[in-house]
Amino acid sequence: MKSLKRWIALPLGALIFLIGAILFPLPIPLGIPLMVIGLAVLALNPLMLRAFRRWRGRHPEASRRIGAVVPHLPAFLRRIAHRTTPPVRKAPGTPPTVQA
Repeated sequence: MKSLKRWIALPLGALIFLIGAILFPLPIPLGIPLMVIGLAVLALNPLMLRAFRRWRGRHPEASRRIGAVVPHLPAFLRRIAHRTTPPVRKAPGTPPTVQA
């Protein structure tokens, strides 16, 4: 059931995002919320989740701006934003941390 939900989320999220992109230039502000919801639905799929993490890792400035907005988002979007946060990489030559 969980696997089915994840794979149904892929075309459904893409469709919602596409509808939001089409409605974006209209004067009624429906496009951006639909695009955000579409991306949130897409993030249910593990393939897209990895793609979002990679994108945020390649674009640190955009990732920083997303991180600044996260506290103001609804709970379901906050969870997805945290799931798509790329892992923190240590600088080369940094000694490993010792846990006490």
